[in-house]
Amino acid sequence: MSRKAIVTIVAAVIAVLIIGVLAISSNSNNAEKKTGAQASTNSVQLSDQERFHLNLPRRDASDSMAMGDVDAPVTLIEWADFRCPFCSLFAEQTLPKLQHYFDEGKVRFEFRDMPVFGDDSVYAAMAARAAGEQGLYHEYQLALYRALPDSGHPPVSEELVLETAQKVGVPDMDKFKSDLESDELSELIQRDYAEAKQLGISSVPIFVIGTQALEGAQPLDAFESVIEEELAKASQR
Repeated sequence: MSRKAIVTIVAAVIAVLIIGVLAISSNSNNAEKKTGAQASTNSVQLSDQERFHLNLPRRDASDSMAMGDVDAPVTLIEWADFRCPFCSLFAEQTLPKLQHYFDEGKVRFEFRDMPVFGDDSVYAAMAARAAGEQGLYHEYQLALYRALPDSGHPPVSEELVLETAQKVGVPDMDKFKSDLESDELSELIQRDYAEAKQLGISSVPIFVIGTQALEGAQPLDAFESVIEEELAKASQR
């Protein structure tokens, strides 16, 4: 075979290889564009406010005031005062009906103290946290809400606080009484309060569910609607 023929054959082979590489590259680019387009179509575009809301959960596994899986796709945060009648209504009537979301690992509930009605509000928050030190935060919280009238801003006496602790079965009453004077628990309450003020919260109850905020004593279906919307969004992020 002549040298000219060999050169011609080699050139033809190289041309075929180049065409093949270009075809593969083109297919790859098209696939990447298609995938990118699908991702853009399927993903949820969030506003700055929505992203801000998503950064509020603490997701602290040791938080005695929280319920539900620490990695649940949606978090429901409540800022409340024990002497707030609307907070009481939520705790007594609505929150128990949302319990299945926590049990199923779909929603995590985080409670934050916002004692806007004075020293008795702080005292009630201290009592609930003292019970939480012995693993009974939510039991105590609900019992105290039920013991207080659902109107006005009722006083919280030492007698009521101790009776409620005994009612929910706090095992170590001496520790409970000591924790009522705890500087550490007091500082945690003040931290929650300061955070709420920084967020511009001035009334209670206030809720953040995923990317959305709710204010006041909303009906159960309002919470369920927002939770379902947020679960759908979370599945697309």
